[in-house]
Amino acid sequence: MAISVPRLQSLPVRPCRMYDSVDAQSAYHLVHTELQVPAVFGSMIEHWKYRHTWTPQNLSEIFGGKPIRFRMIPRMLQETSNVVWETQCQFVDASLTEFCHWIFGDQRFEENGDFGIIAKRARTDVECSSSFDLAKLGDFNPEIHAAYADYKYMRVLFADIPGFQQAIDWSTFGLQGKTGEHSTFWLGTKGAYTHCHYDTYGFNLVAQLYGRKRWILFPPGQTDCLYPTRLPYEESSVFSQVNIKRPDFEKHPRVRNAEPTEVVLEPGQVLFVPKHWWHFVECLDTSVSINMWVDVESDCLDRVQEGIARNIVMSLKKTEETAQSEDWKTSFEQGTSTEDSISLLEAAINDVVYRMAPNRDRSVHITTDDLVNVLAHPDVLALTAQKLLEQVQTQIT
Repeated sequence: MAISVPRLQSLPVRPCRMYDSVDAQSAYHLVHTELQVPAVFGSMIEHWKYRHTWTPQNLSEIFGGKPIRFRMIPRMLQETSNVVWETQCQFVDASLTEFCHWIFGDQRFEENGDFGIIAKRARTDVECSSSFDLAKLGDFNPEIHAAYADYKYMRVLFADIPGFQQAIDWSTFGLQGKTGEHSTFWLGTKGAYTHCHYDTYGFNLVAQLYGRKRWILFPPGQTDCLYPTRLPYEESSVFSQVNIKRPDFEKHPRVRNAEPTEVVLEPGQVLFVPKHWWHFVECLDTSVSINMWVDVESDCLDRVQEGIARNIVMSLKKTEETAQSEDWKTSFEQGTSTEDSISLLEAAINDVVYRMAPNRDRSVHITTDDLVNVLAHPDVLALTAQKLLEQVQTQIT
């Protein structure tokens, strides 16, 4: 079986496991212990209240005029081998009523209609306005741009809408008490996507409620094939430098060695994404989905690594030269001072120490000297030099 994305058709596709009507105890065991590969579960969310009413039209009636932020993704640039980063997109605030008119209605291009305003910086390098002038959702052509309301925490988005957070119930996976309070909401038009990345913490459960999404996943052991990068920086996300839909095999030859798993997630299905699995996600239709990241024991060590990464990125990128530009981090990342970055790392280290010695009555104190001594250790420098030369090599091949 070959993958359906045209430029990746030569790559073999791993099958995805399918489960149906699994009891809660078995599901908990599968996702916490047994499964090391992605899996699709059926019949696990049929008990969710409003299960069949999570459509954009119904949600627009519930939300009324409440604005939601959408990322506007230029479709044309998705057809090149370049990666279109989140930092290169415009963001628009619009209500779901306006969104539905834009996608389904005849009022998509009302010249004077109130379709929301730009909520974030504009970019000039990907068909974006060169100024910070107000823009409207109706200024964008849905044939040219996709719209994505992604990473929306339900506890914030649905805070003033009774009943909807409780309608999400992950107990069928043995996760008692986990509801919309712990979940994230996603709404995108056809062609909206999340760039290939892996999450450093926990595993992921994704419930598809409306429309379909294509997931292309790669195991952690193939990280080298995907050319990882920490820029743009986002805590707990490691991005790929490869455009998964149209990879440049000359620039990224190792991607030929990748063995993807492809899943088209249908309404009513739940996808299990194991920890550290890379994934590219694309809306095949206008799509509504809800996910929850589930912490696991090993996350404490990953938080130490993320704390080190934050200190490196913040110290090198948060300089006078970058003060006027935020292209190096995503909109979800606020950035921290050196003092705060060290404090976060210290907290992560103390969490690991406590787990190793729970009766310890003293906290570990970390200083910048400790970090310098570790990062400048000969073994670390040797590996860093090797990786830096590999990175430079991609620029001259």
